Amino acid sequence: MSTAFLFLVVALAAAAAGSALMWYYTGRNRDQEPDYRDQLRAIAPDTSQGPIEQPRGIVTLDELSDEEH
Repeated sequence: MSTAFLFLVVALAAAAAGSALMWYYTGRNRDQEPDYRDQLRAIAPDTSQGPIEQPRGIVTLDELSDEEH
């Protein structure tokens, strides 16, 4: 085998081994993904202070002053 081919094979093997080690290391330290109920609870509004008042209908706009015209 020529030196260039041997260098290419060793470089590819080192890249594959490094990628496999990084994949193993990052996969091992990854936390478990929260389930659907936990995700909904995280985005839900906080109701510990009582019910949330919802906006009702269309409200009138404030009149503009002469300076704002």
